[in-house]
Amino acid sequence: MTDLDGAKKFFRKRGWIREFFDRHGVRAGDTVTVEEIAPYSYRVAPQRRS
Repeated sequence: MTDLDGAKKFFRKRGWIREFFDRHGVRAGDTVTVEEIAPYSYRVAPQRRS
């Protein structure tokens, strides 16, 4: 569980990010969406490459 730092615009706990990038094949230059689905709850998803 983590939340976004409102001023700095990054996740406070970031240990899961490397695994997320590896699992989804995200590389530099790819787009990842962050959607707030409820207060303090976010959906993070890679955008599919065409």
